[in-house]
Amino acid sequence: MKYGFHTNVLLHWSINYVGSVYSFYAQGAYGIPWTSQSGSFLDVIPTIDIAILLGIPATLIVANVLLNRILGVK
Repeated sequence: MKYGFHTNVLLHWSINYVGSVYSFYAQGAYGIPWTSQSGSFLDVIPTIDIAILLGIPATLIVANVLLNRILGVK
């Protein structure tokens, strides 16, 4: 919430949008029916990439803030 509610909503929307685009691409490119729940690798890979690209830096930032508070560093 540091940067505002609108930023969080846009980030959440963009993450969901990227996963959906790759899912639709996989369905169209490989002839997968639109109603199937195939779990295509093109649907899973962006989700894992986004979780890693956002999760690791976020974890490091939180750990840094906590350590600075515990150690009293300004």
